[in-house]
Formats: sequence, C-alpha cells, structure tokens
Amino acid sequence: VTIEHLQTLLERADGTSVDVSITYPDAIDEAMIQLMASHTSNFRSMAVVLSASKFEFPVVDLPALENLQIHSPSLNSSVRHILQMADERAPRLSNVTLEIPKTPDFRLTEVARYQFYYRLKTLYLATAGSKGPSDPSAPVVDLPELQTLTLVGKPWILAYMNLPNLSTLTILGGTTKRNQRVIPPHFPTSITRLHLDHARFTTSTSTAVLLPHLTHLDLRYPSIEVLDPHFRMPALETMRMDSITYNGLFRASPEQSTLSALFNGEGVLQDLYSLRRLLLEEIHLETTSCAVFRGIPALQEWELRGCSVPHDLPETLAGKILNDDEDSNNSVQLLGRLERLHVKHCWSMSDTADTVEGRVKAAGTTYRPELSIVFTDNQE
Repeated sequence: VTIEHLQTLLERADGTSVDVSITYPDAIDEAMIQLMASHTSNFRSMAVVLSASKFEFPVVDLPALENLQIHSPSLNSSVRHILQMADERAPRLSNVTLEIPKTPDFRLTEVARYQFYYRLKTLYLATAGSKGPSDPSAPVVDLPELQTLTLVGKPWILAYMNLPNLSTLTILGGTTKRNQRVIPPHFPTSITRLHLDHARFTTSTSTAVLLPHLTHLDLRYPSIEVLDPHFRMPALETMRMDSITYNGLFRASPEQSTLSALFNGEGVLQDLYSLRRLLLEEIHLETTSCAVFRGIPALQEWELRGCSVPHDLPETLAGKILNDDEDSNNSVQLLGRLERLHVKHCWSMSDTADTVEGRVKAAGTTYRPELSIVFTDNQE
C-alpha cells in the first residue's frame, strides 16, 4: 500500500466508522503512520500487532474507539503506552483484547490501573500463564460492567476479580501435557454461558457450586480426574461437548466412565433437570450404555456429530431400559422425552453405519413413532 493509496482510503472513510489493523508499525514508513494518526477521530476498532522491537505509537485522540486489540510478544513499554493513551483519549472504550504470549507472570494490575477497566463490557486476556500472584493478599479488582470474559490459561485470576454482572465466561486452558484445573468456588454465580476448553475436573471442593443462571455449557476436551461434585446447574438448557481427554482414572472404560461422571446426575455435574438440548462431537459412544445419561431426564433434542451411537440405543428406544428412581421406587423410560435425534457422520467399530442406522430407525418406528430420527453422511 502506497501513501497515496492510504490517503485515498482514509478520505473515502471520512465520516464513517473505521476498523483498522496495524501490523508491525515499527516496520511501516513513518510518514504513513503519521498520516493514519491524523485520521483517528472515526476509528471504532483498532488492532495493533507489535514486534519485539520498541515502538512509540503517536499520541492521538480516539473519541469513537470502542474496541482495542493488542498483540505483543511481551508486556513492554509499547503496550503500556497504547493502554495509557486509550485510557486518556478513548472515552468510549469498552472492549479490550490483550494477547501477550511470552509474559509468564502477567498481573491483573497491569490493566486494572486504568480507568477504562471499570467500564469494560468485554475482556480477553491471553498470556503465557502462571500459578498466580505470589501475594495471597492481592487486592480484589472490581469490573462492575463486565459481561464477557475470556481467559487463556489463567483461571486462577477469577479469585481476584469481582464480576457482579458477568454473563459469559470462557476459559481456554491446558498445555500439550495437561489440562488446566478448574476452580469452582471462583466461578461467578451470575454467568449464563460457560465455555471450558481443555479443562480438568479435579479435587477442589467438598460440595458442588451452584450456578443458578447458567443456561449454556460448552466443554471441549474435558478430563475427569475425580467423581466429586463440581457444579449444580438447575437452569442448564443447552450443552455441547467435543471429544474427551483421557487420563489414568478411567483406564478400563474411559468413555463410559467419563460420560457417566458428567451425566448420571451424581458426579461432576448435578441438577441437570432442565437440560433439553445435547450435542456430542467426536466421541466413541459404542462402548457406552444409554444409562449413563440418566441424569438428564428432560432431554428433547440429541445431536451426535462424528460419533458412534450407544450399543443399547435401539433397546432404549424400545423401552426395555429404564431409569430407576430410587427416591420414589418408580422407573421411567430412559430418553422418554426425546423428540429429535440427529446423527451426522455416524460410524461403528462392530457393524456398518448403515446397519446401525437401520436398527435405530426400526426401533424408533415401532416404539416411538413420534420421535424424529435423522442420519446424515454415514461413514464407511
């Protein structure tokens, strides 16, 4: 891009909201940087990708800036300079993304020192991670307006954040060797959506933590290390789980044991009485029984993508496998409220996918004619 081309683009965008991305500004001609700096009044979003070299960004007014992204190898003076400028000259800033992959001990106070912190709606923090502040008496930071929080590799900082209005929490944890441990007591009870990627359910609390407003749960590559209760989710309506990370606890039957720990109603997740939609991806279910799902009696929509199906699914649809209710001495049909079953990319270790489809559909047609059963793109 020539300076003339940039001049034309900026003139055409005059009076409209502009989203700009600046990659390695230290390698860009200074005249182009100055030209861009003279047209910042209508910048709505700005993403800056910094190199390891120091760069002093021009001090400019950003009256319309709402979204700021900074990508830098480390937390350095260039990052702090941009944050300080945004704090002083971007009164509408409400969404911040910080990716600092080579800073091993990023401290929350690096962001909390700025006034915009208290009006943030969205915050994304990605660093190299650490075990947390060395000072256990570190002050709690208030984020009264924050609604969406994404943490990459550092769930411990939840303990140092007051998040009264948080609705969406995402934790992308873990390394190539081990998943990141989740710490239930630190989860804000206000959240309605929870996404855990490479999270490890391990010993943390003697009682399950109530998440009374949670309606959506997304688990990617979870690992289960204990059967102790972690969360109570009475309002949960939709859940998605993609794959399973295996560990030594369930060597004999990892799928059966992991799914049972999540869905039997007595393990890691509890009070799943409102769960109506369940999506499972890339999980070998053929070695499991439908009985592992006895903790979700209200299930209405079940989608399987890239999965085999439980070996006793036809018998379950035929009403031959019951869900025993120990409290009332009554038995109810497993998956009795199911209205829709969609299996995409079905596969099987013991039969062809088409044969499995035929058995499931035959049971559904005979015993559950009101149930919609769809198989698409079966695998050979």
